Amino acid sequence: MKKRLILLLGVLSIASMAFSKDFASQITHINAAGFPKIEVSLKVFNKEAHELQSDNFLITEDGQAISSFALEFQKNRQFMVLVIDRSSSIEPAMNEVKRAAASFVGSMVANVTLSILSFGSDMDFNHDFSADGPSLIAAINKIRPWGGTALYDAIYMACEELQNKAGRNDLRTVVCLTDGRDSTPNGQTPMSTHTPAEVVKFATEKNIRIITVGLGNDIDSTILKGFASSTGGWYLQTTTPEELLKLYDALSRRMKLERHYRLAYTTPKPDPDGTKRTVEIASSFKGLKDQGNGQYTAPTRTVSIPEPSNSEEASGDTRKMSLTTVFSDLHIDGPDSVYLTSPIIVPFSPPVIGLNGASFLGSSREECQAIIDQARARISEEHKKNYDMQQKYLDGYVQSLDRLQKTNDERAASPSLKAFEKPRIDYRNQYLQMRREEIDIHRRKSYDDYLVSFKASMDELDYYQRTQVAGEPEESGFFNTNTASESIALRDVYDKYNGLLDQHHEKMTRYYVDTFDSRGANVEFTTHEQTHEFDLPAQSGLNSGGASVKNIQDMIDKKLEQIHENSEESDSESADEESELPQIDLLD
Repeated sequence: MKKRLILLLGVLSIASMAFSKDFASQITHINAAGFPKIEVSLKVFNKEAHELQSDNFLITEDGQAISSFALEFQKNRQFMVLVIDRSSSIEPAMNEVKRAAASFVGSMVANVTLSILSFGSDMDFNHDFSADGPSLIAAINKIRPWGGTALYDAIYMACEELQNKAGRNDLRTVVCLTDGRDSTPNGQTPMSTHTPAEVVKFATEKNIRIITVGLGNDIDSTILKGFASSTGGWYLQTTTPEELLKLYDALSRRMKLERHYRLAYTTPKPDPDGTKRTVEIASSFKGLKDQGNGQYTAPTRTVSIPEPSNSEEASGDTRKMSLTTVFSDLHIDGPDSVYLTSPIIVPFSPPVIGLNGASFLGSSREECQAIIDQARARISEEHKKNYDMQQKYLDGYVQSLDRLQKTNDERAASPSLKAFEKPRIDYRNQYLQMRREEIDIHRRKSYDDYLVSFKASMDELDYYQRTQVAGEPEESGFFNTNTASESIALRDVYDKYNGLLDQHHEKMTRYYVDTFDSRGANVEFTTHEQTHEFDLPAQSGLNSGGASVKNIQDMIDKKLEQIHENSEESDSESADEESELPQIDLLD
């Protein structure tokens, strides 16, 4: 009894340590895409449900205070995957696990769109993203333990689902409960195909927070703590399943008191010099203080093709670049440019909720038929509405591309078009066409997604048609099978089209490399309202990597110095002329 009491005190102390701070502030993301304007996303926990104001924050960049900034309270949508270990070892604690998970869902569902993923030797999405609490809880109660512990693969898959379904500005969280290490049923480690490093890398790149909950003593706390600390989450542990309910309740209260803010300011160092800058935000409220910090890298004025790695040289492959780098050389200004340079993120389709057994209680067969017919019409309309919403989003991209095309065509037909500009015009035309091809891939992906989701809903209604109207016996495993089939089919759709998109992006990258010399033979830059152009020598070797870019930058700097010197001489001559003019006595 004494030993059990000591263990319990240890559990409570661990949980309380995770939530010990009454006030906490953390920078979650820094966006420098609009440089010199910088946007900082900040998460603040306050034990009082209070919205902070500008005077609660102090910002510095590289130690220099920012006197003026805009503050916006963010009401972002929140998406969460609740990951539940259902390996064989958890069977003795399964009832307490389900009870705690159900309580957590009931507490959070009003604020968060949730999905349920359970894992043993394999993974199963027991419920897609939804705000229907009873349906989510019903899915949790159907989970049955068996198999090994593919922990890393489960968390990685949860992150993939968040990346696929949540929007760019949505908050993304994985909450994972496990009672063991990543291992096969006979204890061999690891079982997963993904490594912890791959999980952390993917989660941090996609801005996904991982919260881990360890149950029992046979857990790899180092790995679980690493997932949490690397992604801005928390690690919680209990040795007794009876304490899970309290632990999840504490987690729910903590998360509901988090507030998210966006602070925007203009950097005091607007020179695009490629340096890494540190941003610190000190937050305070009623004597409570905390400080968050993060870094961003200022853009540069030139575009450099990265040097190939040894493996790339050996394989003869072209150099790899991100789409941001590829598009940065287009130099297209105006509000429509974002439709060419930013990634296409089709908006998430809200879940379409069908019927359940309670929908038919006390109804005759004729009334059940009427309920099913009405549901068919409603569900069909909602699926079509989701599909139309995504198509409208893509239509907006096409309209903007059409406007960019018109601008490009007008420039191509201009009598003042210079010879060196023609390759750039052709280059833009090709990229506009490639962007349209990318949109077409997204259209086909959206349509196949629509067909899979629509079929799953109709199969469910057909089941009710058979059991509630035709009187056929119920099938105990139908809903699990139907949900699993839908998840597999959707995963196949995502894998297919994400592969096509990767291939398409590679095609765009190769085109960028292949046309670099033809576009780079001339450099154009602007000082005040004057534009200066000059040819680079043929031996500049633009396609040879970063060193040549530095040579180009040096040439530009020398040209600027020459322009500046000429300007000073002109100003000096004007001053001499002014000195010879008759002086006027302002007192006369």
